[in-house]
Amino acid sequence: VDPKWMPFSAIVDGKYIGVDADYIDIFEKKLGIQINIYNTQSRSQSIGFAKAKKCDFLSMAVQTEQRSEYLNFTQPYFYFTNVLVTKINKRMGTDLKYLKNKKIAIVRDYAEAELIKKKYPNLEVIEVENMQDGLDKVENQDVYGFVENSVVIDHYFQKEDYVKFKIGHYYSEKSDLRLGVRNDDIILYGIFEKILQDIPLQEQRFIRSKWFSTRYSE
Repeated sequence: VDPKWMPFSAIVDGKYIGVDADYIDIFEKKLGIQINIYNTQSRSQSIGFAKAKKCDFLSMAVQTEQRSEYLNFTQPYFYFTNVLVTKINKRMGTDLKYLKNKKIAIVRDYAEAELIKKKYPNLEVIEVENMQDGLDKVENQDVYGFVENSVVIDHYFQKEDYVKFKIGHYYSEKSDLRLGVRNDDIILYGIFEKILQDIPLQEQRFIRSKWFSTRYSE
């Protein structure tokens, strides 16, 4: 899992919490077995474990061409928008294609790094260790902006006093999160597909309302 990616997931005092943890609980109940969480130190390490077949599935993952070489991806069960966080004094933008020769920070081994490099060759992608590292680089003007999931950024900004930053760009396209199941276990992949189809919409909405909040400002 991703050990530091709230409100989706985090390991706190040895306990797994967040949106994904609630989905894991549903999987356990429907399967009638316990699912063990690997206590990895970073998303990058989790990706490495999945690639090496040290775990059976990677939860809340974005499908990419490279990841599809070792994982089979289920139907999506969460959609989101990525944003570019900049310093408060930067101009608002509409599309990343207009940012010529700008440095953009992204957490190491996040799927967005692969996707942005392919779609926006005009940008220089700088991979950082975590969100705090990325925001520090934005503040110090080592990079123009930092890319992250809009839900994660909103959660983070509500807990910290980040008046120095703003959301400078929204992506026009939506992204989604899926289960990435090791590609040598077709049976397990089929089981997870059936479970995801069987989760009532009302139950999914309850999980979202439990962890997400919406704020409006002018």
